[in-house]
Amino acid sequence: MGDIHRLVIEHGRDKARALVRPEERTLVDIAADILADENQHLGITYSGFCLTSLPHKKLADDVPWEKRGHQVTLLVEPGRLKVNGKMKLFGVPYGARARMILIYLQTQAVRTGRREVELGRSMRDWLTRMGISVGGETFRGFREQSLRISACSLKFFWDGEDADVFEKGGIVKRGLIFHDDLGDDRQGTLWNDVVQLDETFFQALRDHRFPCWRKRCGS
Repeated sequence: MGDIHRLVIEHGRDKARALVRPEERTLVDIAADILADENQHLGITYSGFCLTSLPHKKLADDVPWEKRGHQVTLLVEPGRLKVNGKMKLFGVPYGARARMILIYLQTQAVRTGRREVELGRSMRDWLTRMGISVGGETFRGFREQSLRISACSLKFFWDGEDADVFEKGGIVKRGLIFHDDLGDDRQGTLWNDVVQLDETFFQALRDHRFPCWRKRCGS
């Protein structure tokens, strides 16, 4: 994706389209739209999420989620994280907050071409970038979904004998954990500075990305 961005920057959309293989022209269009999107309203997501979805409401913590879409099935399974020295089961992520977190992480990864996503000095800074006012309930809600995203594993089953299977793995490899205290910027970071996406998920995202407007993606 870095080479595609460079071509668009150096030559513009039309000439860049002429310089790449036909199957890469869609990537040129996506790169051009991202570069032209000064206010960062455009989001990027893995194509499988466009055809399926996370649950809208909370499930029991030990219940997996299966969602059938057009020629693809998404399976999300609960997972465990060590919190305060103890292993704890977290249910699958759900609702608009989980989708907004995923859109943000995927978009930033595609923009930079790296699976390490910088979050800024604090939760407040990160939420402000997404246009969300910060309060105690908001913080707790996003923290819960972040933990669920960090703990869960997922797999996409594509139809057809030769279809690729998204290998079972996580979305986030490390970093999407932060302190319980809301605090402020002077009290250090609430988030780790960098979140690292799972390598398998990042590669699938690079190969099969889809642009969308953030408000629609997060709704």
